[in-house]
Amino acid sequence: MTVKSLLQFSLVLCLMVAGSVQAQYSSETFRSPALKPSIIESEVLIQNHKTLLEALKMAELDKILKSPGPITIFAPSDTAFQKLSGRALEEWLSPKNKQELLKMLTYHMVVGELTASRILQAMASGKGSAVFKTIQGNEILATLEGTDILLTDCSGNSAKIKTEETNLSNGVVHFIDSVISPGSSD
Repeated sequence: MTVKSLLQFSLVLCLMVAGSVQAQYSSETFRSPALKPSIIESEVLIQNHKTLLEALKMAELDKILKSPGPITIFAPSDTAFQKLSGRALEEWLSPKNKQELLKMLTYHMVVGELTASRILQAMASGKGSAVFKTIQGNEILATLEGTDILLTDCSGNSAKIKTEETNLSNGVVHFIDSVISPGSSD
């Protein structure tokens, strides 16, 4: 084998390895934080959480969810909001109840990047449960139900984390199947 053919063979081998590595990792893996969408720009949030997005905009929290963060949001789907009585949802979304809406929404948020893995680690350290303080000020209890992470609010209502989105510039979104509540005002 000549030096020229050895170099050609090496070049072809390098290109094959590079193609293999590129196929294993999407461009998302190497995306810089500045190019990643913010929480409020999450495609899944935009597609399946229209009620939540409307509420976040009414409460002017959409601006915070564009900021550097990190913030974790437990995001009820449109289906989760449909489980509420129409009256409760109308009251929350009424401009005169902006403070109540703000309390409810910030109860779905925790400061920091709280991935499912970190929730599970905290639960392991807490002998099966973990408590997280929300931005609103009250706590959420996390436990396991089978293989699902279950969040329980101050009133005993619960929501399952269905999926999460972690490839965001400013935090994590956990998609949940129910709306949780901070409880009654003190």
